[in-house]
Amino acid sequence: MEPNFKLSRGQKTSLITRYLRHCWQYFVIGLVCACLGMALNALTPQIIKITVDSILGEEVATLPLWVQNVIGWEALQQQPVRALWYAAVGVLLVAILRGVCSFGQRLYLAKGSESYVKAIRDDLYRHIQHLTFAWHKAHPTGDIIQRCTSDVDVIRSFVCNQMVEVVRTVFLICLYLSIMFSMNVKLSLVALLFIPIVGITSGVFYAKISTRFKAADEAEGDLTTCAQENLTGVRVVRAFGQEKAEMDKFTKQNDY
Repeated sequence: MEPNFKLSRGQKTSLITRYLRHCWQYFVIGLVCACLGMALNALTPQIIKITVDSILGEEVATLPLWVQNVIGWEALQQQPVRALWYAAVGVLLVAILRGVCSFGQRLYLAKGSESYVKAIRDDLYRHIQHLTFAWHKAHPTGDIIQRCTSDVDVIRSFVCNQMVEVVRTVFLICLYLSIMFSMNVKLSLVALLFIPIVGITSGVFYAKISTRFKAADEAEGDLTTCAQENLTGVRVVRAFGQEKAEMDKFTKQNDY
């Protein structure tokens, strides 16, 4: 089912964001939980580092003054066993909070994705109901089903997984780069050298895979049409003994 026109990038963006109006709050809460989870994940090694280097070791701590006052830093330096217990409790609490954030992330992103895809499917099905009979006659039923099911799931995957992952990745890079530069500037600069390489490789890969994905999507639509026509006309197929021919036809389309 080839489209009669192509949407501009702005039109595509407007179309995608239009369906976020009724479920954006789920994605915001999910992203907040995801960012908090990543921050807590980065906190665990810092607790261990400070305990080992600045309490058991001789390295000067770089904790803010208010944090030192809250945990009683000077007293902990004099009682390393107590400090170890504090560190263990701290790691445990961080793990529990990270689990809560992970649950919240999965819960609210799932709610958002289901609300998002429901709105798309409702509008799409409503639109199909008002199309002319000539349009339905010109487009295979299996291809229409493909657009209403698999293609909608592709949009959901892009919005609810890829776009969310982009936000998480940007936050993750900013968070860990700040931690890395606070620990060792030279090693952080060395690590940054590989980011452009990863970016260029990813761009080339997705440029090539997009063409193949489009071809695979169209082939899947043809396969759905083949199966739909066979199931609809199963009585005719049985009456004329065309089972083997239909199996060969489906196998050929499936191999493509």
